[in-house]
Amino acid sequence: MKNNKQVLLTSGEQQINLAHCTDVLSENSIACSTIENRGNLLLQQFHTQKVDEALLTKATDYMQSCKTMRKTMMEKRMVYTRLLTSIQKQFVYFENCINPDIKTSLPAQVKQQMQQSLIEKRAGQEADLRRLERNYSASIRRIEKRNLSDDENRDKLKEQAAFRLSKGRIELQNQIVPVQLVPVVTSPDGYLDLFKFYWEEQGKMLTEKEMQRLFHPMMMFAKKQAAKGVLIKSAGIN
Repeated sequence: MKNNKQVLLTSGEQQINLAHCTDVLSENSIACSTIENRGNLLLQQFHTQKVDEALLTKATDYMQSCKTMRKTMMEKRMVYTRLLTSIQKQFVYFENCINPDIKTSLPAQVKQQMQQSLIEKRAGQEADLRRLERNYSASIRRIEKRNLSDDENRDKLKEQAAFRLSKGRIELQNQIVPVQLVPVVTSPDGYLDLFKFYWEEQGKMLTEKEMQRLFHPMMMFAKKQAAKGVLIKSAGIN
């Protein structure tokens, strides 16, 4: 898969025992409770005692203890969270390898090739259909030019030509592979083209209420820009 390199664990990360992670988590939990108890006691003292120099010094020491303990907790857990991040990246790598929605993945390439093959097959079928119709028209012209004894023979030959055309159409129809074509947007401008296609086929037929709901984010953006003096120049917008 292109542009999505697998993240491998370093030798140091491979030697880390994740079982110890729960011990560190438990230690941090106890340390947190201890610091919180000190904080609760200080709050009670602020509410029930006169705020003097000694209480302010206790509060200052408490804040410093919080900073020191937080730094210690982060240092103790960092080795494990870094390892878990590396493991997560490995999981995501393998998931992305088989994700058809990522255009660099193998399934996406298979889907693209499948869709291209279907387009080419349909183009070939359309060419075959045009060939059948040309052959039918040529047969009718030849029949009209032939010096036949009666109209019954002429009509019979025309029916045979029409039968061949109908049979050819049915055979071509049976060859169509039922594969759903899904548009894949490959650039930001592609979304604009997609919107134009939607607008022409269906969007402009929406009700006023539906349009207001659809365009609400864009209306809010225009409103913010208007407050800055940036206005839209359009005959359809006041």
